[in-house]
Amino acid sequence: MLEQACHEFNLMNWAAAATPLRAYGIGRRDLYNKPANGITNYYAVILEYPDNFIVHYAHGWIDPEGFGGMAKKVICTEGAVEIGGERIARVDKKPLKPLEKFDGDDTEEALRQFTISIREGKPAMAPVKNGRDSALVALLVRKAVDSRRVITWDEMLWTC
Repeated sequence: MLEQACHEFNLMNWAAAATPLRAYGIGRRDLYNKPANGITNYYAVILEYPDNFIVHYAHGWIDPEGFGGMAKKVICTEGAVEIGGERIARVDKKPLKPLEKFDGDDTEEALRQFTISIREGKPAMAPVKNGRDSALVALLVRKAVDSRRVITWDEMLWTC
């Protein structure tokens, strides 16, 4: 959750313009690797953000040949967008201009943007606050998955 998914949690925080209020999750550590290694093989979590913005997120390390891949979609009451893809649609089917396709490596682009921000003294696209918030969301998710119940920030603060 901290090693991989924190990058997706950053996207969710960006889409919601906030961090989640609470999380509920379930998962398993005994499906693929030895349980002793501590890797959660599969988990699913519901994140509740302010303004009734709800995120369902699932992540798994079980990846048989031909079943890999990643999908990041924001689906709302008026339409949907695939982040990192080329699809965008409205529920009322009104035409939209196509999204720009990005064929590059997002890590390389992030490093390029970071370098530009330092050289030109511009604010970074993803400042340190984004990294902190993403890591905190990952910790909230891990606590929710491990305890299999709703976890809030208040509980996180009092149990750490």
